[in-house]
Amino acid sequence: MANEKQRWAHVFSAFFRDFPASLRACFEELPGEIRAGFRKPPGCLRVWKFVGDEILFEIELENHVHAVCHAIAFKKALHEYSNELSTKHKGKLGLKGTIWGAGFPVANVEVSTPRESSRVQARDFLGPSVDLGFRLASMADLRRIPVSADIAYFLAKAIIGQPNLEKQIMLLASEPRALKGVAGGTPYPMLWIDRLDGIQTAEDKLLNREWTPNNSNMCEYLTELFGNHASGVVRPFIEADESAEFNQVPQEIRRQREDLVTEDRDLTPRSKAPKARGQAINPKLPTNAPVRGV
Repeated sequence: MANEKQRWAHVFSAFFRDFPASLRACFEELPGEIRAGFRKPPGCLRVWKFVGDEILFEIELENHVHAVCHAIAFKKALHEYSNELSTKHKGKLGLKGTIWGAGFPVANVEVSTPRESSRVQARDFLGPSVDLGFRLASMADLRRIPVSADIAYFLAKAIIGQPNLEKQIMLLASEPRALKGVAGGTPYPMLWIDRLDGIQTAEDKLLNREWTPNNSNMCEYLTELFGNHASGVVRPFIEADESAEFNQVPQEIRRQREDLVTEDRDLTPRSKAPKARGQAINPKLPTNAPVRGV
């Protein structure tokens, strides 16, 4: 039993060490035409933190097309590392993945907390969009990479009419599903990237299932959801995006952001001199008292 535990500990230790490196290699191997044409080329996903047997990555998107770069590299890394695991451990292990987005600082926040015995602060992200991601992760399997609606919109818009990209990112949909703690129980769209690129398995043939993506319909579906202000679904934007279609901040978001700035200003402690009543008296400072300017 002890040897078995040590063996699995070694497997996870290798995963935490090797998968980020594998992901970076897949990102750097992306064809030049995928990463070309950006005013500022995207950087690779960075490790956010480790949770149990999971690795969480994060990146700030500066262009909606960057989502395609990350999705292709992530999908390829999952494929290659899963094959490596199945070869070494004879199918006992499978690697799953999820991709989701979160907007800041409205609705979601980034916080920093000090680490013990370290001057480096730990970064964390809190909010309903972060919670959504963990719920979507429970839907992941060896075929599906669940994708949040905002990221799906970026992907569908970027790859539509691009045959080479559409072959690498097959974006599909299943019946919407209620997720615990998300949108008050309102069914959330189940969107996912097909890891098998549309290949029919024996089960698919038995159940007469065919996987055929339609990015035009996907864009229309999501545009309708955003337009109806469906609970838990907000039309995404990136202010730094080069496309006018994506860099416009919705008026409602702009108002909420201005309110947050005002609220933050009101809550920020200020040093104020007390109002004088009667004759002002300057108390004497004790000898060698430290004086700090504010």
